[in-house]
Amino acid sequence: MPGVINFNDGASASIVFAYANFSRSRPKKGGDYYYTVSGEGQMRYNMNAHGIQAVIDSFPGKGGSLTLTRHAETQWSVDNVQQGDQQYPLQMTEWSQNTNSFQPTAWAPGQSLDLAGPAQSDAPPQGGAAPRANPTQSTITLDQMGELWARCWAMAWAGAGGMDKLQGDQAGAMERAAVTIYMDARKMGLTHDTPSTSGDDLPF
Repeated sequence: MPGVINFNDGASASIVFAYANFSRSRPKKGGDYYYTVSGEGQMRYNMNAHGIQAVIDSFPGKGGSLTLTRHAETQWSVDNVQQGDQQYPLQMTEWSQNTNSFQPTAWAPGQSLDLAGPAQSDAPPQGGAAPRANPTQSTITLDQMGELWARCWAMAWAGAGGMDKLQGDQAGAMERAAVTIYMDARKMGLTHDTPSTSGDDLPF
């Protein structure tokens, strides 16, 4: 049966590691990180930084096992270590708001837990996060939007070979094509650079 074990002083548990990773999280009320190890049978084992450090120092690999005991907040011990698959290095993961899933951090065995950065998918690129374009908040004017729509209509009309050649639902198809061109242009933030004044190239 799945369950969660929170270690109190004097508590001991045998852990069979389901994965070669552990996660870190912040308590909802704030405070220091706590760390979670996933065991077989959907068991989860929560511990503080001293507990996870004891696990790291004796990690037996995926499928391996050990017995972890908390004697006091800063005193933990490990025994009965049974080695498992050492093919995969131990990773620290953290919940990512960007992906709504646990993602690896930059931590690696041998490094201090305090130096681990955020989940890699949440970390900004080198040099700082680049501003994200938002064409829907551009400075395009109503006149420019009208001119853009007219140009899109003209492009669809030209592609159809001229109004005089349209039959049946072709006019509707041309209108739908114009709308598609217009919406794609707006998404990309495109406008018509030189507004038309003569209207000679428009289909109306």
